[in-house]
Amino acid sequence: MRQLATVKTLNSGNQLDKYVRSGLVASGGWTGELSSNSNTATGEYNRVSIFAHKHYAMPPVSEEFLADAVSVESELLNEAQGVLTREENTAFVAGSGSGQPKGILSYTAGGSSYSFDSIEQVNSGSASAVTVDGLIDLQNSLFEVYQGNAAFMMARSTFGALMKLKGTDVYFFGGNQQGAGSPISLLGKPVVFASDMPAIASNALAIAYGDFRAGYTIVDKAGTAILRDPYTTPGQVKYRVTKRTGGAVTDFDAIKLQKIAS
Repeated sequence: MRQLATVKTLNSGNQLDKYVRSGLVASGGWTGELSSNSNTATGEYNRVSIFAHKHYAMPPVSEEFLADAVSVESELLNEAQGVLTREENTAFVAGSGSGQPKGILSYTAGGSSYSFDSIEQVNSGSASAVTVDGLIDLQNSLFEVYQGNAAFMMARSTFGALMKLKGTDVYFFGGNQQGAGSPISLLGKPVVFASDMPAIASNALAIAYGDFRAGYTIVDKAGTAILRDPYTTPGQVKYRVTKRTGGAVTDFDAIKLQKIAS
């Protein structure tokens, strides 16, 4: 998600507040020369607060192991930081928003009309599979203003299932390039693999499509902190690795989800 979303660093405080539309944008009107103007509808907004939640790993190691093993300390710290990175990616996709980032899959199912705090879910057209028509419907559900920076996000197994959908003589997905150094694409848009996206199953939200830079914001507070604790437990050294990060959807029109449903 980090390679697609907007990422901001908090220099002060522990949250980012962003005002987001809660309804349709204000209406306008046409007027002639010297004609009177009437008030138009006022846009309504709600606040989305993105908190920098504390995320940690604390692996203990015996003093003997530290003394006997070579370079184990640096390897242990690298592994702990890797675990935090994997878990935060999971949260950006499916996090509950309670004490952790709120993932794109955790929002209420919305319809084609804009609704605050919900994301439209577009059915695949099959109760158990992805379909060509469903993927096209998903892409076309996104407003034109977001199409320029749009991308697909899915598990690799879902991409494999899509590649097996063949026409009578050619693949439906003309223009897909998978040569060395070439970006992977579907329907002319990049594909990003995310192992945290659900596999294809009944009612699963298996594919996300949208302009994630406009639609999702990640906040970080400072960097990764490492505390070495050789005192709490005799004979053990604990490494407390912490990071403060959060995330939430900040434009509910910018992301659409494909639901495996008829």
